[in-house]
Amino acid sequence: MKNIYLIGLVVAAQSVCAQHYDETFNGTGVVTGFTTFNGINMIELPIDVIYEPGTEKIIMMNQFNGAGGTLHRFNTDGSPDLSFGVDGVQEIEPEIDNRFINVFPKPDGYAIAGFVSPAYNVYSPFVMHINYDGSTDTDFGVDGINAINSIDSLITYYASMGNSGKISITGWDYKPFFSEPAAGLMQFDAEGNYNTAFGYETLGIEEFTQFHAAYELADGRTIAYGSTYNITHDTTIGFVTCYLENGLRDESFGVDGFVFPKPESPYYNFQFYRATQGADGSIYLAGIKSNNPVYYLYVVKMDVNGNIDESFGTNGNAYVNATDITECRQIVVTPENEIYLLSSGHQQFDATLQTHILKLLANGEPDLSFTNGLPGSFRITIDETDDGDDIDGHQMIIQPDGKLVVTGEVDGLSGNTDYFLCRVVTNSLPIAINETDVKTQISLSPNPTVNQFTVQSQEIINKCVIYSANGAVINSLYFNSNNFNYNTADLPQGLYFIKLYLQNNQQEVLSFIKN
Repeated sequence: MKNIYLIGLVVAAQSVCAQHYDETFNGTGVVTGFTTFNGINMIELPIDVIYEPGTEKIIMMNQFNGAGGTLHRFNTDGSPDLSFGVDGVQEIEPEIDNRFINVFPKPDGYAIAGFVSPAYNVYSPFVMHINYDGSTDTDFGVDGINAINSIDSLITYYASMGNSGKISITGWDYKPFFSEPAAGLMQFDAEGNYNTAFGYETLGIEEFTQFHAAYELADGRTIAYGSTYNITHDTTIGFVTCYLENGLRDESFGVDGFVFPKPESPYYNFQFYRATQGADGSIYLAGIKSNNPVYYLYVVKMDVNGNIDESFGTNGNAYVNATDITECRQIVVTPENEIYLLSSGHQQFDATLQTHILKLLANGEPDLSFTNGLPGSFRITIDETDDGDDIDGHQMIIQPDGKLVVTGEVDGLSGNTDYFLCRVVTNSLPIAINETDVKTQISLSPNPTVNQFTVQSQEIINKCVIYSANGAVINSLYFNSNNFNYNTADLPQGLYFIKLYLQNNQQEVLSFIKN
């Protein structure tokens, strides 16, 4: 009887919920394919995807065995943008061994971050600039690359761009290892130069400390987070620390600049991989926690001073999982503080990789109405694959309209690993939205802007949310007016976009450039 009840619950949930593949994207919501590199069909790793707010295009980056990579640019309907590279694909092959990590939008193109290896056991962080048509910006650095060779042992794990346009690069500094600090953090400024004011920060807590990633807060501080391993007690413990813009640790954050959350169980094997900041300024840390033999995605909510919000989940901790063994690949938060997590993992006795999007409500409880099979979870499926084919999601973003875009790799479609890119409509959106074109009814000027812009609309504007180019919420404003002014004097230069909520239940997205 219990099994029958659970099946009925799932069917009922599916019948009333809005989440589904976006059929305006390639007709099915999913794009798949493979890419050759130097004419060879090699194994590719789709490592990142970004949304371009000014054009609504989607850019995906692939890595090929340390030899280089490809950028793909898709139109909003999922078709390749034929004006970019060759048929929408641009090969990128630096004259040096490299590993690409992340890609970011720039007003005139794209920035790619990673590390280069000019010699054995030498690993230097770099940033590379690509023009909007896909060609390398040879006026930047040396042949388009600025590699910081003075940092020669940072194995880069992740890069992130903040509202200021700075790119924070984190990882493991392998040289010190046991005897010295082993976590590394550096920054490139908005122009792509080494941020010497911040410097290169290293950190050691226990025998093996790593920064898995960093995130620039809206106030300009940077949090770095990861794990430290204690060999004596055989435990891995997650932590977060905070740096001021001059690279000094913010000792007012948590206790002496550190926060060590405590999960609700006797098992203290946990670590953090991703973070984001909500519209209200709250910090969300996401990672994994081991309750051997099962792993959980683990989320902690805290304020900007490092105080854990104990009203969230259970004493500030939230847990969710879809597979026994799991990895946390990304976290995104809506303006209403609903949380989406990207999980890639497998069951205990089946090594086939599955990818799920899991949803938490603003209070940290699972949203059981979000489902296409397992309550609280949307499993990514690809046509023409079977139960033994891996579907391994690597990155997820949220568009201004609330739709989620996921990229990763999939087996079973060709003789090699293929990429997939899918777009999902979630139950955070109204089930039906009036799609009447309102773009001619709304204006934003001047654009580009320096100190202020004005938005005018024929419809009453109820709410406005302003995002940075990487999707971070800058501000949320409430109105009951046909127009408003916004002061941009304190915004860093770069791309931004605005989501407007109109009184007639329509939603509109605008973009602007701050000079």
